[in-house]
Amino acid sequence: MSKKKKSSGQLPSGKYRYRLYIGTGTDGKKLYKSFTAPTLRKAQQAADEWAATHKTMDPNNPTFSEAASSYIDAREPVLSPSTTAEYRRQLHYLEEHFPMFCRMRMSAVTTNDVQSIVSALTAKQKENPAVSTLPKRITPKTVINYYGFVSTVLKSQGVQIGTIKLPQRRQTPLNIPENEIITQLLAIIQDTELEIPVLLAAFGPMRRGEICALRMEDIDFETGTVHVHRSMVLDSDKQWREKGPKSTAGERFIIYPKYVTDKIKERGYVAKCTPNTMTRRFIRTLSRHGFEHFRFHDLRHFAASFQIALGIPPEYIMERGGWNNGATMRRYIHALDEQKKEMSDKANQAFSSLL
Repeated sequence: MSKKKKSSGQLPSGKYRYRLYIGTGTDGKKLYKSFTAPTLRKAQQAADEWAATHKTMDPNNPTFSEAASSYIDAREPVLSPSTTAEYRRQLHYLEEHFPMFCRMRMSAVTTNDVQSIVSALTAKQKENPAVSTLPKRITPKTVINYYGFVSTVLKSQGVQIGTIKLPQRRQTPLNIPENEIITQLLAIIQDTELEIPVLLAAFGPMRRGEICALRMEDIDFETGTVHVHRSMVLDSDKQWREKGPKSTAGERFIIYPKYVTDKIKERGYVAKCTPNTMTRRFIRTLSRHGFEHFRFHDLRHFAASFQIALGIPPEYIMERGGWNNGATMRRYIHALDEQKKEMSDKANQAFSSLL
């Protein structure tokens, strides 16, 4: 029977969490398993039911599932809600599709075990009947993310594994709306709920979560400066709540054209919706007016490429957009070079027709 120690509290979502003490880890730290429910009483009942059917964890040799749960619970206070939710989703997926691995003790995990999971996630259903319950196709990025989670949990338990062969990550081409498209879109959405969010994304660039969390007190209307220092994200209970930026680069000050901040001042608010609602409105608007589909996030691509075309230094663009490395900038520059080549080819064909 697990040892029970009362440790509970109400979460930002309104639900209650009860933490059950289940042992001590190899580093001497106490380990807990969390239970959430609409009321504290129900959370305690769930913990009691679990304790009645589970043996105390072997602190020196937990299963992968036990180690992963402890890893997530221990870091929940410092991780963003979206990251915590993604970790729990990945663990649930692994427990559903790779139960034997998840029940495996840490001392028994080998490099081949981890490689088998990576290979199974990469394989197509028709090529490997043993993984018929998996989706027919999983992107390389998804596989790499799962490997990152598994390897991090193993590392937290001091388990060392060898080199794993990962699928090559494909670089998807950037979808950068043309200047004319942005001009037409802004004319159509003028004085609608979408106008200010689109202006903040296309002229900033700001992310949709940052836009939804922006308040009037974050804006200096005299200078047109917007202080970006929070974002609206989904927590593990699938509730929207505000959270600070994931990195130091995420907190920044953006000076906008006065036209943009004047629009916000005139309206009295930025956005009264969640990021998903904003996306749905955006997609409906594009469809209704016959625009070729592109994502709301692609407005950030437009902002970065537009500034690069003006000759603005990449360092400034990175700071303005909240990027913390130059990889994205190199993609924008490459995309711009491709556009220049297309225009040069078009011009050369026209010149050739004169000969």
